[in-house]
Amino acid sequence: MSPELQLVSNYVLQEERKMKGVTDSITPPQKRTKTNVTIAPPSNGVQYCKSEVVNELWKYKSI
Repeated sequence: MSPELQLVSNYVLQEERKMKGVTDSITPPQKRTKTNVTIAPPSNGVQYCKSEVVNELWKYKSI
């Protein structure tokens, strides 16, 4: 894996953790399952994260 890809994948993981943290705080503890985490974020939130990653990718491409 190239250093750029490594950076981007780390960034994606960070964003996913942030989103998971948000959904975990909303979801009652007994319902904290992986499926809830993937279903819970609104689609526009997911789109936002995707566009963030694309922006990051462009930054690395321009280096």
